[in-house]
Amino acid sequence: MHNEAADAILNEVLTLPRRLQRTLGLLRDLEVKCGECGEEAQKRRNKYMQIARAKLQALHASNSSSNSSSSSSNNMCGFELPEGFYEDPELLAEAAAAAGKGREAKALLQEKVGPFSAAAASEEVIPAQLQQQQQQQQQQQQQQQQQQQQQQQQQQRRRCVCSSSRGSAYEASSPRWNTH
Repeated sequence: MHNEAADAILNEVLTLPRRLQRTLGLLRDLEVKCGECGEEAQKRRNKYMQIARAKLQALHASNSSSNSSSSSSNNMCGFELPEGFYEDPELLAEAAAAAGKGREAKALLQEKVGPFSAAAASEEVIPAQLQQQQQQQQQQQQQQQQQQQQQQQQQQRRRCVCSSSRGSAYEASSPRWNTH
């Protein structure tokens, strides 16, 4: 019986490197997938902003031409967005795709970091690795905050878009990014 216990322990020790290799491979795969999802989410957000800017510029151009043809004055106090501007199917599709990819990236990051959080509690993780994971979590939280700010800005723009003193609706509607 004593030999059986020793054999079991020896087998556990011998399989440990294989398990470790497999776990490291899975973590690398998760990291790659998380990065890809994060990049795709950022591309979708950029595409959304590009589409929204193009639509705003077109709307401003048509509004400017109608103002100049109907009035000889160059004084523009701004214009209101048409009802349902942000309910445009193309904009909604891009916003949904960006949000979906962002959630997927967050889930993958949590899946990757989760086992290490438990290991850190039992002091099995090197402090530098834990610090790196915390930085990744903070970056993810910052991205979520930026998304929330974008949504708030969209809601504000739904109400009314006013042009700047130079008459540029594009400048008045361009997002103010928080880079902190």
